[in-house]
Amino acid sequence: MVELSDEELKSLKKFIELLNIAENKYGLISLLEGILEDEKAVGKLLSHITSDEALSIISEKENMLKIIASIGDGLEEQNKVKINGLMSIWKATHDKDIQKGLSLVFTILKKLGSKF
Repeated sequence: MVELSDEELKSLKKFIELLNIAENKYGLISLLEGILEDEKAVGKLLSHITSDEALSIISEKENMLKIIASIGDGLEEQNKVKINGLMSIWKATHDKDIQKGLSLVFTILKKLGSKF
């Protein structure tokens, strides 16, 4: 049996909590199961994940860990930024962190879009 440190157990618990949120709130696990049952979808997904551009992003381990941690934090604090209309979206864009996040999201969307 593998012995885990307290920190590893804490990380594992956090990961399980994130998986629960991903499934219970967003149905992402079920979506992933559906994708994995479709060979064409898996092929397309793998081709995008293993593209040179995606691999160059993934190869930067520190950045990926930051992204994963940010997603987890965002899921936990999802009500911190209240969005209830176009004006609240516009106001939120004045936040430097939101500007950085939007830049990252739009860069990723641009790269994905160029592949289709």
